[in-house]
Amino acid sequence: MASLERSQAECGQVRREREEARKTATEAICARDEAVRALQDSEQQYRDLTEALPQLLWLTRPDGWHVYFNQKWCAYTGLTLEESNGHGWNHAFHPDDRQRAWERWKQATETGEAYEIEYRLRRADGSYHWVLGRALPLCDASGQVVKWFGTCTDIDDQKRAVPEVHAPIPACHESVLATLRKPRSAR
Repeated sequence: MASLERSQAECGQVRREREEARKTATEAICARDEAVRALQDSEQQYRDLTEALPQLLWLTRPDGWHVYFNQKWCAYTGLTLEESNGHGWNHAFHPDDRQRAWERWKQATETGEAYEIEYRLRRADGSYHWVLGRALPLCDASGQVVKWFGTCTDIDDQKRAVPEVHAPIPACHESVLATLRKPRSAR
């Protein structure tokens, strides 16, 4: 009889331990699922942000190797992500600007200094537009670059307007200015 009671007590103990293990496992699975959902939500917010901004956005490894471009980059340049990744982005630059842009980018990634440059970028329709390229490094607590975040802003309208501002004054305006420069008594 004592043996039967002891067996029943042991079985009860095993059931309680099994139930506790099941409860702990269920809590762990729920916590993992919640963490996965939070990560997916965060990733979706990041994607929404990168696609909503009116910029061509890109991301690189610390060494400057491009690993991400938003869809606006692809639509603007006509390049696929595969064609753009790595150093493929440089093929969309005007041939006269490629080397200068490459050297400036290399300097930024080697020194960790901010990247800023104006260059002509080929659009999907084959025309070139002036853009302002900028990038800043994201550093860890020790100051090491972890990745670079960059943008390209189309400044073609502003760039082309500058010559108009500095254009020569037409001859008729010159005669008016000459008259105004004369002393009143000589007019």
